[in-house]
Amino acid sequence: MADARCARRSADALNELRPLRQRVSRAAGVCLPTAAGCQ
Repeated sequence: MADARCARRSADALNELRPLRQRVSRAAGVCLPTAAGCQ
């Protein structure tokens, strides 16, 4: 019971983090080429 609950909680945490990670990677994809162009 406790293991299933813990696994579900970790899955929920991953589902919450996934959009944040996509947003960060998208921002990095936009910022990094411009930063390299400025240098």
